[in-house]
Amino acid sequence: MVVMEISVTKNFPFTAYLLVVITVSVFFFTGENTEYFNIYGFVPAFFRPYTFFSYIFFHRDFVHLMFNMTLLLVAGLLVEKSIGRLYFLLTYLFSGFVSAIFDGFGRVLLDFSIYSPLIGASGAVLGVLTLTALLKPFERIPSLFLVIPLFFLLLKFTILLAKSGMLILLAFLILISSIMGVFASFIFSSKHSVPLIFLPVYYLLFSLCMTFIKIQTFSSFGHIGGILGGFFCFLLFSLFSLF
Repeated sequence: MVVMEISVTKNFPFTAYLLVVITVSVFFFTGENTEYFNIYGFVPAFFRPYTFFSYIFFHRDFVHLMFNMTLLLVAGLLVEKSIGRLYFLLTYLFSGFVSAIFDGFGRVLLDFSIYSPLIGASGAVLGVLTLTALLKPFERIPSLFLVIPLFFLLLKFTILLAKSGMLILLAFLILISSIMGVFASFIFSSKHSVPLIFLPVYYLLFSLCMTFIKIQTFSSFGHIGGILGGFFCFLLFSLFSLF
C-alpha cells in the first residue's frame, strides 16, 4: 500500500499554520510565567467563559508545545482543504471547549485540585486529529508522525516521573509506549507507516492508562474530552453533509 505523500503547495493548511504561529508566539512572549497561566488558563473553580478557549494557546514548556504543534500540522496537512478552513477551526475550538469541561469533571472525580490552571492545546489538537482519522481512517502516514510526538510525550513524562521518584510508573509508561510504538511501526506495514485511525486510538488508550496512574499534571480526562469533541464534530458535519 502506498504511503501518503503530503503536498504543502497544493493543500496549504492556512488555518493550522496560523494556529501554530499564534501559539508559538504566545509561548515565546509569555515563557513560563505562571501569572499568565492563572489569568488565561482554565480553572474549574472559577467561571470565566473566555478561559474555555484562551487556555488552548498557552503551554507550560517547549516539549509540551512541540508535541501539540506537530500533531496539529499533521491534521492540517491532511484534511483542512477537504473540510474547509472554517470547519477545521470550529472543530479545533469546540474540541478545546469540550476538553476543558471534561478536565473539570475529571478533577472532581479524581479529587484533584480545581484551583490550578489547565493550559495547552492537547485536547483541541486531539479533536482535529480524531476528525481527520474518521474522515480518512485507512490513509497511511509515515510512522515518523507517530514517533515525533511520542518522543516529546515520553521525554516530558520521563522528566516528570524521574523528578517525583516514581521509577516503577516510569518503567511501566516506557514499556507500554514502546510496545505500542513498535506495533505501529512494524506490524501495520513493512514500509514503516501506520493507518491514521491508529493515532487517536493510541492517545485514547494512553489517556485511559494515565487516568489510573492519577498524575495531576496530566489532564487525561481533558484528552479524552478532546477526542470526543472531534468525534461529535464528525457526526455533526456528516449529518448535515458539510463535507
